[in-house]
Amino acid sequence: MLKIIISLLAILAVSFSSCNIKKVVDILLASSSNYDTRPERQEEEISNEEIVRQVDLGWAVFVENVGKVEQYLKEGYEPNKSRGEQGYRDRTPLNIIAKSFYNTYVRIKRGDEIPNPPPDVAILNLLVNAGADVNYRPYIWCRVNTWSNQYIEPLLVRKTLSRLGRPPKTQKEIEEFNNEKIIEPIYFVNDANRVVEAFLKAGADPDMRGHPYPYSREAGNRMTEEEANEYHAKGTRPINEAIKKGMRWESQVDLLLQYTTLDEDSLEAAKESKEPAMIEKINKLWNEQNAK
Repeated sequence: MLKIIISLLAILAVSFSSCNIKKVVDILLASSSNYDTRPERQEEEISNEEIVRQVDLGWAVFVENVGKVEQYLKEGYEPNKSRGEQGYRDRTPLNIIAKSFYNTYVRIKRGDEIPNPPPDVAILNLLVNAGADVNYRPYIWCRVNTWSNQYIEPLLVRKTLSRLGRPPKTQKEIEEFNNEKIIEPIYFVNDANRVVEAFLKAGADPDMRGHPYPYSREAGNRMTEEEANEYHAKGTRPINEAIKKGMRWESQVDLLLQYTTLDEDSLEAAKESKEPAMIEKINKLWNEQNAK
């Protein structure tokens, strides 16, 4: 709803050249966070038309409308800028992709056809081909940190009931139900990895550090790129975030290790996973890496 209001106000500004409309738009964007009480900062002056373009591109990316994104980019929309309700978190189209999740398992279960490539990768490639900078932010870190066990564990807990809304009864139902509890997390990990791999193939730095605070609600809408970068510089590497998540994410660790190496923090990350298999794996790889 806020997106619609912002778009209408910005369009009115273009039509009637009202110098106050842009201020109203900016106020609405700032008020969308209840957590930000910092004084207002002076933002870059942009035209009302550009506000509309940033809102439209951000929304098209968010709803995974590949055709619209392609159309907007052909029309010359800036691929590094978007505008939405979450401030820093959706101020760039690539950040929207990094935090999005195209769930192939759910779509396959309901009989949908999965496009090749899926919309998240298709849009990422369109943005990159149009000039989006994959190293403007720690997008890989954001993807690795965002999609983790905190989503899979509740998913498995909810599966105490079958999709029929009751505990499975027949042997066939029990087998299908137990199989789902194994397979769905595998699809989840693959869906998360697909975007990580697309960023890596596009040239994103696998070692760019990230920090969770700039993406938090507490950071609010007025987090500047400069402030965020100060936090990110004190953050962690994507490989170590992946290691912390444990053996369920072994494929993500292996993917990142095709582009980077371990460091001493990797050993601590393995301990944080609290999984003997991950600790053993990382210790072995660390020894092999340092024996070369």
